[in-house]
Parts: sequence; C-alpha cells; structure tokens
Amino acid sequence: MRVKRRRRSASSTGSNSCDPRAAQFSVERIDELEKTLNHDVIAFLTNVAEHVGENSRYIHLGLTSSDIVDTALSVLIRKSGLVIRKGLLQLQEILAKRALEFKDTRK
Repeated sequence: MRVKRRRRSASSTGSNSCDPRAAQFSVERIDELEKTLNHDVIAFLTNVAEHVGENSRYIHLGLTSSDIVDTALSVLIRKSGLVIRKGLLQLQEILAKRALEFKDTRK
C-alpha cells in the first residue's frame, strides 16, 4: 500500500500569517504601487502580500482579476442604489408636501 504525501497547507506551517486579520491593505499604498505596476489588481495583491507574507501566494492562486473587479462593481452598485433610494425618499417627501399645499388648487 502506497501512502501519498500531502503538501503542507499554509495553515499548518505554524505561522499566524493566515489569520484573516493579517490580510490588511492600504488604499494609499495601492495607489502608489499602481503607478509603477500599471495594474490595479496586481497593486492590490502586492499590498496584501506585504501584510500577509509568504502565504500570500495562495491568495493569488485562488483570486482572479474578475473576482476583485466583479465584487467591487457589486459594492459600487449597492452604494449607488442607496444614494438613489435616499434621493427618491426625499423627492417623495417633497411631492407629498407639495400635493397637500396645492390640494385645493383648480385649473
């Protein structure tokens, strides 16, 4: 019977660098990196790697540009929806007040 050797996972290395709290980033640093790398996603991954360390290579293996861009787009769409909703609620309030103000107006 042959026993297959398992590769040591990043979490079994004894390092705490896989702790999700270690995966931090800095928008300012990403902007700085993007100027030299000319690629927003690589700049992001490079900055995360600066915080995570050696195990950051596993992040890039499981993360594509589309993952980041699609997620960012979803966040932007959600935030935009909230801005639009707030504006519509304000418009509704104004129209209700104006409707009451002119309820007895006739042509």
